Amino acid sequence: MSFRSIFQLIPIITLFASTPILSNPSSTPAFQYSIGDMSISSLFETHKKFQLGYDEYQPGDLLSLPALPELEVYILFGTWCHDSEREVPRLLRLLQELNIPDKHIHLIGLNPSKSEPLNREIIFNVEKTPTFIFLKGKQEIGRIIEKPGVSLESDLQIILARY
Repeated sequence: MSFRSIFQLIPIITLFASTPILSNPSSTPAFQYSIGDMSISSLFETHKKFQLGYDEYQPGDLLSLPALPELEVYILFGTWCHDSEREVPRLLRLLQELNIPDKHIHLIGLNPSKSEPLNREIIFNVEKTPTFIFLKGKQEIGRIIEKPGVSLESDLQIILARY
């Protein structure tokens, strides 16, 4: 390859080096994944399997629970992860049933190495996806890792009983 040919490639190389291939949730082809903060609507728009799982899930009975005004839920997951595709939509449906405001639900996409730009996987000590962390104020009251022990509803009731 000639010296001149290399200079002709520089604009192309620069374009690829500056393009956020793996982290842009608004234009994610099927082979890519979303990392970092995202809204529920952007998750559903860019990853249709999550929307489909949400629409199809029929929650079991939730016993009457008190109002949960301070509950914050952190959902660390992978759009590439089959456990996340199954459990995240179910949890989102349950949180809707419990009237948890969207502003209290924090969706954080992780890459296949289970990391993201703000290193919250380290802060929350995440080893598996999905990891659901429930906080009252700044105090963790429970978590569900990868999949529920009994059922999502049952595990959620046990955690929220600590509220």
